[in-house]
This record gives sequence, C-alpha cells and structure tokens, in this order.
Amino acid sequence: MIFLVILGFGLIVVVEVPSLIHRQYWRELVVFSFFIFVGLLLTVFLTLGVELPYIDVELTKLITGLGEALGLKPG
Repeated sequence: MIFLVILGFGLIVVVEVPSLIHRQYWRELVVFSFFIFVGLLLTVFLTLGVELPYIDVELTKLITGLGEALGLKPG
C-alpha cells in the first residue's frame, strides 16, 4: 500500500515539477515541495496506522486570536 502512495505522489511530482523548473518558479517549487513532503509524510503515517492528533481546536484558537489582534469581528 505504501508503494502505491509513493507512486501516486511521485506521479504528481513528475507532472508538476518540470513546468515549475522550466518557468523558473523557484519560490513556487519550494512551496510545492514543502506541501508534497508534508502530504506524503502524513499519508504514509495514516497508511501505517499511526494515530495523528486533531489540531482543529488549536487552529481555530490561532485564527480567532489573529483576527482579534487585527481588529476583525467574527461573523
């Protein structure tokens, strides 16, 4: 199963990266590589049955705090 996950992510990289390099989108390539790496890592962990923590509550607190700091009101 992990082989299929790596194959799928590899296919995405093979399709997307050459055009980013050809157009010299270096920053986009770095961001793309970061997200592909994080996505691959999380997918492999889930495939192996690793329990991942839920971060939705902490993420909501962070976004709400940033909004309040910027003077934005919810709703």
